[in-house]
Amino acid sequence: MAVPYHTHNFEIPTATKQDMVARASNEKVVTPSVLGTAATADTSEFATAEQGKKADSAIQAENLGTLARKNKVNLAEIETNGIPSSTTFLSGNGWQTLSGGGDMTIAIYDPSHKKADTFDMGNMKEAANAKIMSADERKKIANLDNAFLSRSGGSLNGNLTINGSLNCTKSIQTNGWFNTKGTGSYDIGIHFDFSGDGECYSDFVFTGKSLNIYLNKFGDVAEFYDNGTTRFADSINIQDKTYWQPDGNIRGECWTRGSLYNHIEDRACKYASDLSLAAQNKCVTDARFAGYGEFAFTPGEGGKSAFDNPVPSGYVMTGLWKINSQWEVISYSQPQVYIANRGWFALGGW
Repeated sequence: MAVPYHTHNFEIPTATKQDMVARASNEKVVTPSVLGTAATADTSEFATAEQGKKADSAIQAENLGTLARKNKVNLAEIETNGIPSSTTFLSGNGWQTLSGGGDMTIAIYDPSHKKADTFDMGNMKEAANAKIMSADERKKIANLDNAFLSRSGGSLNGNLTINGSLNCTKSIQTNGWFNTKGTGSYDIGIHFDFSGDGECYSDFVFTGKSLNIYLNKFGDVAEFYDNGTTRFADSINIQDKTYWQPDGNIRGECWTRGSLYNHIEDRACKYASDLSLAAQNKCVTDARFAGYGEFAFTPGEGGKSAFDNPVPSGYVMTGLWKINSQWEVISYSQPQVYIANRGWFALGGW
């Protein structure tokens, strides 16, 4: 039989004798080979009433032509809710409205309906309600609008948080303040926070006239001035052996009495400013003869005298007496003076 013109030609096979005997069912229609046979028979011979109802309610899809161009199309009956439009897409939950947060729609990723350029970045298109990236992604990129960091360097405007180490092969340069909080006691410096909560920290700051080392629990512990002088807030410890104290005293292992003050005190200064005998005597508070020696000799023997015999260095003659007509004796001792906080010392040697 002839079929009206359509975009496609459909081939309908004619019924066999066996098909004519079996008649039509809900799953099958019967097409006689001779039109006269159909004219003399009842319509129920060729189709059922149920098939007639389906034909009356059948609707051709609007995109049937588009689907016909595909190599393979799978069709299924889908019960949907919502209203289809240019701003909706079909999902398992019905027609969904585009959120503009990166929905993968054909309007964005395949505007030309060509498989070859699908997801081509140069071919993608955006609309006000259809964005390639989500709002959160766009916000992150917007924060870099005023910055450009290329492989060869660049500028970053704003705060930068690094949750690891910052390694520099050369140096770190700044004309501001190295401080996570952005504030400090001075204008230029480096801030080190030990505990992370600001309880214990140290600053290296330049005040214009001096470079200071600052500890929050003590203040400026060291100040290096531009005139070459240095100020320390307390004692200077050298290998735990020598201590320079704020009052001018020096303690060290070489001092037998613990400190330089115990050896010198301020008497040298008093002696220089007051040359009186009273001031000088403040240095020596006692004197004595220490040690003892005797030398017996015969007067005139061999042309020698008692003074030709050697005596210990620093000793002086303290006595001379005659034992008998042949022997005389000379005694020797060492004169010593006592200096306060220093001890006994010989007057000298020879």
